Order: sequence, then structure tokens, then C-alpha cells
Amino acid sequence: MTTLGVFFGGRSSEHRVSIDTANALIPILATLDDEVVWIYVCQDGRLLVCNSATADTYLDSDTPVDRLTTLPEYHLALSHGVMRLAPTSPEGAQLTIDVVLPVFHGSVGEDGSIQGLCQFFDIPCAGPTVLGAALSLDKAASKAIVRGHAIAVPDYRLIDIDTIDPDQLQLPFDGPYVVKPRTQGSSIGVGFVRDRSELPTAIAQARPFGIECLIERYIPAIEVHCYVLKTSTTMMTSRIAGKVPNSEIYSHETKLQAASSLRRLIDTDFSPATIDRIQHQARTVFNLLDGRGLARVDFFLRNNGELLFNELNSIPGLRRTPASGSYNSWANHGIEFRDVVAELIRP
Repeated sequence: MTTLGVFFGGRSSEHRVSIDTANALIPILATLDDEVVWIYVCQDGRLLVCNSATADTYLDSDTPVDRLTTLPEYHLALSHGVMRLAPTSPEGAQLTIDVVLPVFHGSVGEDGSIQGLCQFFDIPCAGPTVLGAALSLDKAASKAIVRGHAIAVPDYRLIDIDTIDPDQLQLPFDGPYVVKPRTQGSSIGVGFVRDRSELPTAIAQARPFGIECLIERYIPAIEVHCYVLKTSTTMMTSRIAGKVPNSEIYSHETKLQAASSLRRLIDTDFSPATIDRIQHQARTVFNLLDGRGLARVDFFLRNNGELLFNELNSIPGLRRTPASGSYNSWANHGIEFRDVVAELIRP
């Protein structure tokens, strides 16, 4: 029997999002034949461990961090082809991990660092490659590659926050603008700017998340996305979905609000030609950015039909609810999400 190690939590600002994703996977992984070890990485870097029998108790609550921090601590031991978890107390048992499934979100963990660790020690790791993970989190690099292959992206400029004078900043396009940290998730630190006078505030708000940020031309459009699954044996594309938030951008605050705060779109809201175009573009972008595993590719769809690439999310966030976009996209495609996960963890 294979022992799957699910690594979640981590030291990024999206710590709680990662916990939600791990929680959503509990009932799915319970239907598979693998033994599952849940490895919670605290924000201080400690590894706390539980098994499938107790994971629900710790993860599925309104205050999961408080519960998770009571778990026993383990140390990670690595050698070529072997990953072990050694307990810090004499009562615990040593555990061996056969396959790593990382569900980190944000700058430390989703950036290719754990994939690099596994690759160095020849440990099987489900999901993105080192390069694919790094590119997906780097908005400037991913947009440059995609634009270099004649796929439209919003106009943008990359700036060094610590050296630029916002009052002297020259931009080759007019506002409104969207300010985004270079290497963060899709909404952390993102701000909408109506005119130049608001830029200094938005840039300052992005600074805690890195020394560089993108200033993009704001695109009034529907946000659409498509999931792509690629392993050594298969490549599949989900049907498309979309969302229309009740504000200019789909901000982190909007994500945390109730589902009623935005209007969700399903594939029947789009023409067959539009669906085909988005799916084709999603596969193209996925391959350009060294995609592997399960990723969500996000686009802007304008009223005139123009499609612009926004970003690729190499480890999409999940929530334990039947309304989750990931579940619906694959169910609409005639594929059980359980089967998607089973394929994903077979590197």
C-alpha cells in the first residue's frame, strides 16, 4: 500500500487557504486505497502530523489552526529515495512517505521549493514541476512567456517598489490600473486603482508581499477559467466556468465573502466556439508554462470576444462544499473529481 504524505499549511500569507484545501481533500482521499499522512507545516516551520482517522477532527472546524497546533511534532529525515518522519517524542512511531502531495498556497511552498526538495532526493511528488510551480507563481515571468507566443495579456509594467518614485512613474498605458505583487497568489495584495493619485497607496499595500509588483491596465471583463490535468499517462481539460464579482476585481476580500457576492457562470452561459477557444488556449498556456498535475488557467473575456491570459494556478484552492468550482467543472465534463485526484497522485 502506498503512503501519501499531504503537506499543507506553510509559511505564506495564504496559510488558511491551504488548510481549507487539505480539508476538502479528506473525503476524497478516504475513498482511495492509499494510506494518508497529513503533515501540517506551522507558520514557524514546525511539522505537526495526524492520520486519516483523526484528520477531520483537526481540519474541519472554524478554528483549525488552534486544533492543529496541538498535534505531535515530527522531524523530516531525507536520503536518496526515502522520506521519513521521525517523532520528537518517544511515544510516536516513525513514518515513511512514498508520495508527496503538496497543497501549499502562496509564496513559500507553491513556488517550486518543495518540488525541488523532492527532486533533489528523488522522492515522487504529485503536482507541478519545479519550473512549472515557479512560473505559475511569478506573474511577470508567466505573462512574458505567454505574450512571447502571441497570446494576449493585459498591458503591464514591472516595478521595483523600493526604488521607484510613484509620482515620477511613467506608464505606457492609461488607467484604471490593477496593482499586483509579482510572486503571490491570485488575490493577495492586489488593489484596484482608479487614477494615478491612488497608485502610491496601492503600491505600498503590495510591498509586504515582495519588493516587486506589476501595474496592469485594468480590463473590464468576465473572469473565466478552465482546469487542465496532465500526468505521464493522460491530459484532460475540464469544461469552463466563470465569475462576475460585484466589484472591479475579484479581491481577497471578495473571496472571503458569501457566494452571493458574485455571479457564477457555467459552460452553458458561453457559445460552443468560445468554449473551444478557451479550452484550447488553456492547454496551450499550460504546456508553455511547463504544466504538470492539476492546474487552473484564468483568462479575461471581454464583451468584444477578446481573450486575455491572466494567470495559471498550479495548485488550485478547494473548499469542502458541493458548490466548489473544481468539483463542478469536472462533473460537468463527465469525470468524477475523485478520479482526477487519483490520477494526480500517480506521478
